[in-house]
Formats: sequence, structure tokens, C-alpha cells
Amino acid sequence: MKTLLYWIFVALLYVYTKLFLILVVSKPKEKRSKQCIFIANHPNLFDPMYVLPIIRKRVTVLITEHAFNVPIFGALLRYTNQIRVSSDKHAVYEEALKQLRS
Repeated sequence: MKTLLYWIFVALLYVYTKLFLILVVSKPKEKRSKQCIFIANHPNLFDPMYVLPIIRKRVTVLITEHAFNVPIFGALLRYTNQIRVSSDKHAVYEEALKQLRS
């Protein structure tokens, strides 16, 4: 169920980005088949979400802890196993490693 909800969320973001945004992306030259880390310079909460439809693989995003307090959106972030970035940087690092390994 979590996977289905995740891909529904990505589909909605895809429609939103196609309708309302101009997105410039530099795509990697080689295909990535293993786990990897994408780094995006995002000045606001929604920028990482724009990348999800482009990557077309299951992605976990590190997001400021304040976003997890937003009704509905925060629940979706928790349900799809996104990573809460808090002041405990060690815990964030450990969670990111755990997600990357899985």
C-alpha cells in the first residue's frame, strides 16, 4: 500500500510540474542501476518533490522536520518513509544510511 501511495503521489507531482513549472535538469550520462544519492540545491520545501517524477525510481528525500508537522502532507511524508532532518544530525545520517541500504 505504501508503494502504491508513493507512486500516486509522484504521478500528481508529475502533472503539477508539467502544468505549472519550467524545470531544467541535467541528466546523468550513464544509467544508474544501484543505489545512489541525488543532491539537489533546494531553497524551499517542494523542490525535492519536483525531482521524483524525473528519476522514475523509488526515492527517499531528506526534508526539514517542520514539513512533517503540516497536516496531510506530513502524514504522507511519514507514510512514504521520507527522512526528517532534525537537529540530531547523527540520527539523520543513520536513517539515510538505513534507507540507502534497503
